[in-house]
Amino acid sequence: MIRKYHSFLEARLDLYREMWERGFDEKRISKILRDFHESVIRNNLPQAKPLYEHGIYFFKTIEESQEDLEKKLLERIKK
Repeated sequence: MIRKYHSFLEARLDLYREMWERGFDEKRISKILRDFHESVIRNNLPQAKPLYEHGIYFFKTIEESQEDLEKKLLERIKK
């Protein structure tokens, strides 16, 4: 089935809905993300490197997380 989305948010919400209904299938999601990455390269779209890798970060306070974010942003600007 081919679907047309009006925004990235709509597409993302649909992906989450499908994940919820079907259950998480690592191979299927990996394929979707790999196809997306290949389409970004193929269509010469800008790529942004995330500040944080996927995972869980253990901050004791919101202030601590904001300080870490500011530190990472400053490191990114200096590069």
